[in-house]
Amino acid sequence: MRAFVAIDLPDELKQRLSGLRQLLDRGEPLAWIKPTGFHLTLHFLGEIEKTDIERVSNCMRVAAAGLGSFELVMAGLNAFPNLRAPKVVWAGVQDPTGKLDKLQKKLQGELESKGFRRENNFVPHVTIARVKGSPVRATVKAIKSTKLEESVFWVNEIVLMQSKLEPGGSVYSRLVPVNLS
Repeated sequence: MRAFVAIDLPDELKQRLSGLRQLLDRGEPLAWIKPTGFHLTLHFLGEIEKTDIERVSNCMRVAAAGLGSFELVMAGLNAFPNLRAPKVVWAGVQDPTGKLDKLQKKLQGELESKGFRRENNFVPHVTIARVKGSPVRATVKAIKSTKLEESVFWVNEIVLMQSKLEPGGSVYSRLVPVNLS
């Protein structure tokens, strides 16, 4: 199964992000992420076996232990790999407490010690759309000119998620939630 560890977003923030479609949709070839799919990936695992779920869950518990809830700020739009040749449109996530960075590094270290691959260059973000085909200037202009009002949200848990690739896009299922304690 295809899996990753993530922070799920509050429903009201998912709805707010889905409203960006009206501001960014210029009739260009963008594949929009369904609001139910909005999340902040902490570590993409790729293909794992069902027998790996417990190992991953244990790594998540160790990484979350003693951290406690924290707040993040959703602000700004950007694109990967860059705005000159966008392939992924995303909303940025700011980490005013530093706890997100601490959590991600600890999680990555735990997973790596259990044989899972290391990820490089963690950039906290929420993917909102993918660019299909060649990027068009109107999309880049819309990303640059659209202001995403800052939204503060609390993180109380991390979740092991499953990703199933379907013709209409990825479908995500929550497998194991781990509370931040």
